[in-house]
This record gives sequence, structure tokens and C-alpha cells, in this order.
Amino acid sequence: MEGKHLMSRAAGIGIFVAMVVALTIGLAVYSRQAENTLTKSDNPIPTRQHIETLLSNPGKASTDEIVSVYGNLDISTRRLIERQAVEKDADLKSAIVNQASGDVSSKDIHAQIKALESLRFMKAAGSEPKAIEIVKTSSSPELKCAAINYLGSVNSIDAFDTVLSTADNSSSPVDIKATAIRNVVLVGGRNHPDETVAVLAKCLKDKDLTVKTEVIYVLGRFPDKITPDILKDIEEIGRMRGQDPKTVQTREALLMLLDQLKATGSLEGK
Repeated sequence: MEGKHLMSRAAGIGIFVAMVVALTIGLAVYSRQAENTLTKSDNPIPTRQHIETLLSNPGKASTDEIVSVYGNLDISTRRLIERQAVEKDADLKSAIVNQASGDVSSKDIHAQIKALESLRFMKAAGSEPKAIEIVKTSSSPELKCAAINYLGSVNSIDAFDTVLSTADNSSSPVDIKATAIRNVVLVGGRNHPDETVAVLAKCLKDKDLTVKTEVIYVLGRFPDKITPDILKDIEEIGRMRGQDPKTVQTREALLMLLDQLKATGSLEGK
């Protein structure tokens, strides 16, 4: 019996040792794979000081290094690079625009948003068709807003119908609707004043104050198109007495619009 017990203990110890060895080997393999993955796909994120040094020494080597890490940098550092590219370094701008233009078609939504923000900041035209497609088909509010803002920044006349219909869509979330209203003039709204003001008049009745405020700001661009019905809605909004930030902002926008209308004589006879 004692011999059997010893043999059983020995077998147990053997199994335990085998498990430890297997686990050790597995961890070693995983570690090597992780190391290889990092080596192949991840660039260490440089400090802002290092980026500033690269920017102060323009050239292909600096451009290549900046572009290789650009997508992983914080927004403040990206804006620094973009500003330098726009103002002083055409080669760097071209490289960033090329990369961002490709990323607009990425399957990674965050990469698409970053790319559209970069292109917007640099006012780099060329990605309008993809941005219009995003506005029409994307289910991401943040991505849609980034696309609309980009289209506005490059004054994409081709995007007018898409942006206006987005503003006119009653099912559009508040942030998307407000962004569309804010950009409708930038994508050609002034070339279609009657269509634009008709949609703005509908949006002025929206329950959300953010939407109302954006409409009021944009209506100032069309003083001669303000109808008695629009003035009636404006007067109703002016009777709001709340002191919360949104109400205060709406009221301030309304006062600004009324001042504009008085200055242009648009209130006479209405």
C-alpha cells in the first residue's frame, strides 16, 4: 500500500511539473509573439519635444518619422504638426494629406474621424465623395458630424443636397442636425436661399434649443428671406425666461439676429 501511495504521489508530482513546464513554454511563446507584433506594427509614441525637434529640421527623414507616428499622437500635437505643415512645409502637408485621405476609407471609425478632422483643419479638398457617402450611410453620429464639418471646411458645393436633407431629417439626432445646420451655408446654402430658409424655418420649430440656436445664427445670413411666420416663431422664442446656459445662449443669438435685421431694414413692414 505504501509503495502504491508513493507511486501515486510521484505521478502527481510528474503531472504538476509537466503542467508548469508547458505553462512556462506557452508564456515564452506568447511573449515572443507579442514582442514581434509590437516590433512590426507599433511605433513608440515620441514626446512633443521630439516632434518639435523634427519640425525644426524639415526633410524627408523628419517627414517620414512624423507620418509614421502621426495617427497615435494626441490632438494638440497633431494640430501643431498640421499648422506647421500648412504654414511652412508643403512636403509634410502633402504626406499627411495623403495618409489622412487613405484613412477616411478605413474600417476603423476612430481613424476615419481623426483623418477627417486633420483634413478639415488643413482645408484639404479631395475626400468629398467619401465624406458625402459617410453622411448618407454611417450609423456613427460622431463620424457623420466629422464628415459634415469637413465638407463645410472645403466649401463642398456637391454636398449641399446631402447636408440640407440631413438638417431637414426629423429623425436626425440633435448633434447631427445642429452640425448640418451650422454648415449648410458653407456648402452652398447662399446659392439656394429659398430651399435653405424653408428648411431652417422648419428646424426653428424643433424642441431642442441647440438646434434652434444654430438656426438663429444661420438665419442672419438671409435677412431678406425672413418671413412674418419666421418672425412670429422668433418672437415666441424670445419670450423664454430660463437662465440655464442653453436658454441664455439661444436668447443671445436671438438678440444678435434681431440687431442684424434692424441694421439691414429687414423688419420694416413685417
